[in-house]
Amino acid sequence: MIIPMGAAAGLLALFSLFPRNATVETKAARPSLRLFALARSGLSSFRTTIFNPEGRTIRALGWRSGPLSFLGATAEFETDAAGFRWRIDLQGSARQADDGTWNRDLRLGQFTAQADIGARWILIAGRSIQRWGTGYVFNPTDVAAPEREIGDPENSERRAVGADLLKLEYFGASSSLALCLFGRLETEGGLRLARPRVALRYYRNIRDTDVSLVALFSKDETPVWGINFSRVFGERLEVHGEAAVQRNSYALYHAAAVEGATNVPGTDPFSPFKRGDGRLYVQALLGFQWTFPGGLHWVVEYYHRGQGYAAEEWRRLVDHVEGLQGTVAVEDLLWSLAAYGPRGTRRDYLMNYLQNLSRSAFQWRIGCLLGPTDGSGVVFPEIRWNPPGGFTFFARSFIYLGEAESEFGALPRSWILEGGLLFRL
Repeated sequence: MIIPMGAAAGLLALFSLFPRNATVETKAARPSLRLFALARSGLSSFRTTIFNPEGRTIRALGWRSGPLSFLGATAEFETDAAGFRWRIDLQGSARQADDGTWNRDLRLGQFTAQADIGARWILIAGRSIQRWGTGYVFNPTDVAAPEREIGDPENSERRAVGADLLKLEYFGASSSLALCLFGRLETEGGLRLARPRVALRYYRNIRDTDVSLVALFSKDETPVWGINFSRVFGERLEVHGEAAVQRNSYALYHAAAVEGATNVPGTDPFSPFKRGDGRLYVQALLGFQWTFPGGLHWVVEYYHRGQGYAAEEWRRLVDHVEGLQGTVAVEDLLWSLAAYGPRGTRRDYLMNYLQNLSRSAFQWRIGCLLGPTDGSGVVFPEIRWNPPGGFTFFARSFIYLGEAESEFGALPRSWILEGGLLFRL
């Protein structure tokens, strides 16, 4: 289930800086500086569920209703110097913990150096956010990208952090080919690239349809093979899709998902026990975007994640958790709650966004993530006011709905209410 929760840099840049269906044209860029500031505060409501019997899980985790606040600031700087095009995104934040203390963080969201080699080649080294997929929220073929947040898929609040990589890309008249080595650059114990992976993408425009073939290689996993497409019809309709396939699943699963399996109380029940099963696991999505007259925008995506818990596996997990209700050890409840993950818990999801994109100072958006197998979901409405001067005031909520044993209905949180201010200069 997707839940919005409140070192040295490598080198890279956004592939969208250049047209994918054209030769590379370089121009000297003037130095530019953009500033973003975010102040947000929120309240949470908790409830008794099978994962939180009598409130024991919430007490053990120390969660409280709040209000809890978050402050963030990002400076984005771009310039040409020493034969390279540079980009640096410096992110600072202060987050209020449940005990009232503040945790501060300073990091490089992006740090890139780009060199143009001839008329058609680009070499990029650094930390940056790659976007190779076509989906609005879900991206099975976006193999080098950070996870999107359902409440902020455009990363307008500047919380996403890129990967460290070295990328070489060739641009043809209607195609491009990219080779990318990426991971996370670490300095502790010596400079090294943690969990190195190699990704390939071949893009081509075929009769007004953007098509990409993607592959991901790692020494620890079997290859991932993917394809995505997008096409615009007229002035209002865009259709897109993605699919990726991999032999074996390397996700961590609760031991209770296996029929007849047992787990030692108080120990970690998660392991990648499907990593050698030889099955093909598919991630796929199909979606569209439609713009109504007046600026009303509708986005729909159906997402299937083969690595998620099947219906019978979820049933066994729920039965296991229900069997813990009379025990005094809360550790097993906390372990079981870890079944929820940022990439999804079950296998199928339907996403809807309806938003007002007019130039009015007041804008709104309402989204819904639905689990069609059990009818549970999360609804997240948002309103924004954009007065002159670069300010945006917003209020939004995340409301979790569903039956007691459903994915979203079993969550200890019942709703989140947030409000804040975003400033751009």
